[in-house]
Amino acid sequence: LIGLGLVQITFVLIIGSIFMNFRLGSQFPQVLFTLLVYGWAAGSLGVLIGSLSSRDDKIVGICVLSAMVFAALGGCWWPLEIVPEKVRLLGHIAPSAWAMDALHQLISFGGSWPDIAKPLAVLSTFAAAADGRPPIPPPDLPSDARPGTGSPTTRTEDGRLNAKYTFDTFVIGSSNRFAHAAAVAVAEQPARAYNPL
Repeated sequence: LIGLGLVQITFVLIIGSIFMNFRLGSQFPQVLFTLLVYGWAAGSLGVLIGSLSSRDDKIVGICVLSAMVFAALGGCWWPLEIVPEKVRLLGHIAPSAWAMDALHQLISFGGSWPDIAKPLAVLSTFAAAADGRPPIPPPDLPSDARPGTGSPTTRTEDGRLNAKYTFDTFVIGSSNRFAHAAAVAVAEQPARAYNPL
């Protein structure tokens, strides 16, 4: 996660300096460190929030919704200085508010390491707390639904596929004909041709 965050941070800093004439000067090390700690906290919280769902298809929606709420509350869309005090306090449940506090101190007021110590400590606490959470155990499955059990006509070897979802039972129409053809091609020759799936 830190690697992905570093790539995103580097991209934003380069684009900001080239197209927006954004110069950090002597504040660059503090800004970079703040963004790395924020990336750690955001990534860890994303994994934590995603782990709260046992269904993979809901994880992306939960994480995107959480990111939007945290961005709005944390002052990424508007400065927290213009909202009422209670909203500002509520906004600090989001790690983005603490990152924005640190960046605001550095960029707007020319702050230094002591000025951003508290926001960095809070961001680190968010990240450490999210990283320290034990993983959610998989749900209890009936014995015939566990991988490697059950009749071969209802489960594959790994137990993940539902037998009622096959190409034989798929209803083909004008709106999904291409998707069906692509899925069949991939299933018949996996890793041999272009795989759009």
